[in-house]
Amino acid sequence: MAQPHKGDRAAMTLRIPAELHEQLRKDAGDAKVALSQYVADLLALQAGRPDLAREIKAVPV
Repeated sequence: MAQPHKGDRAAMTLRIPAELHEQLRKDAGDAKVALSQYVADLLALQAGRPDLAREIKAVPV
């Protein structure tokens, strides 16, 4: 199924601890958001750019 265009984006490869990856997968699943979008939103929020966060609007506690 086609997805809506998300604008100009750049790919990034990260090496993170396996435990963190599993936690992020769980958190993204709980939020019903794709892992890639979840991490992109977290990064946008951390960088002070909430206007770029598409699915989550606050860092989960």
